[in-house]
Amino acid sequence: MKIKYFLALILSLSFVGQAFAQSQQLVLNKWITDWLLLGPVHLKADKNESKFLPGFNNDHLSKYGGEAKYKAKLGKKVKIGDEAFVWKEFSAKDSVISLDEAVSKESYVFAYAYTEIHAEEPGNY
Repeated sequence: MKIKYFLALILSLSFVGQAFAQSQQLVLNKWITDWLLLGPVHLKADKNESKFLPGFNNDHLSKYGGEAKYKAKLGKKVKIGDEAFVWKEFSAKDSVISLDEAVSKESYVFAYAYTEIHAEEPGNY
């Protein structure tokens, strides 16, 4: 059984070849460290920090089948708005993923993160 995790990562202020998107084996009590990242995708600045930035709730992958069905691949090109992006691999050294290092130190941006996990049996892990 494949469990797919597709995460949209965002921080509205500052951001605190092999086939990389191959399915990873689920290992209990171990952090997921291998990801494909896409971004930084720029959003419009908004002074009201009590809500999401304009565009954050949009499905920016809708013309590619949508976020829920999308399958990222290393090197695959994606156009969001007027910007072109490429899925890049990222391996975290531990449980912490520094988006400053991995994507951008810019403000008002978000990134997509993608990985696939293979579990031998269905269940709650």
